[in-house]
Amino acid sequence: MDFALPDQGMMEGKPNHWRPLKLITGAPQMRGWDVYAFQTALLGLGYRLPKYGADGFWGRETDQATRQCQTDNGLEVDGIAGGATQREVCALLEDKYSRQYNIKDRLIHGQVEHESSEIPGNYSAKRPDGHRDCGAAERNDEFTAHEYGFDTNDSIRALCAQVRKYFDKYRGMGLSERLAWELAAGSWNAYAWTDRLAEGKTLTDDQQAHISKYIADVTVYVRW
Repeated sequence: MDFALPDQGMMEGKPNHWRPLKLITGAPQMRGWDVYAFQTALLGLGYRLPKYGADGFWGRETDQATRQCQTDNGLEVDGIAGGATQREVCALLEDKYSRQYNIKDRLIHGQVEHESSEIPGNYSAKRPDGHRDCGAAERNDEFTAHEYGFDTNDSIRALCAQVRKYFDKYRGMGLSERLAWELAAGSWNAYAWTDRLAEGKTLTDDQQAHISKYIADVTVYVRW
C-alpha cells in the first residue's frame, strides 16, 4: 500500500495541536493514510470490515462500522469521523492496551495526545534527513514503514509495550516507581537518554531540557 504524503505534514512544530481531516462517505471517494489509520483503529476495537479490511478507501462498510462505533460510545451517529470520533477511537485503544500492559493510569493518554493530538492519520513534516513521524504514536518512518506507523492499533499497542518494558527495566535498577514511569514514558522519545539518566549519568544541557519537557508534557494527566 502506498499513498503519497505531501512534503509538509499537518503540523509545523510541537506541542502538537492541529486539526483532523474529516473522513466521510462521498464523491470522489476519500482515500489515503488517514483513512487507513482510522480503519485500523476500528479493527483494533473489534469492528468488522469483512470485505475490504483496512484498504485506505472510505466506503460503505467503513461508514457502517463508524456508525456502529459512534452508537456504542455515545457519539453523534453521522458516519463522519471528525475530531471527536477520531479521538474517541484512540482513547479506547489507549484504555485497552493500558489495561493489558498494566500501565499507570492516564499515562498513555498523555503520550498519544502529545504525539498526535489523538488524530490517527497525523504526521509530521519531513525532517532534514528526509524522514517523518507517522500516526497516532508518531513512529519514525526511518525505522517503521508508513503502513505500520499509521496502524493505530499496532502503534498504540507498541507504545504500551515499550513503556511497560522500560518501566520494568528501571524499577529493576532500583528507581522509585514515579521516576521509573517518567523515564519509561521518555523512552519513547529517546531511550538512550533515559537509559543514561537511569544509570545516574548526565546529559548535555540541551538533551536534559528536551527530555525533561517531553516527560512533563506526556505525564500531565498522571496523578502521582
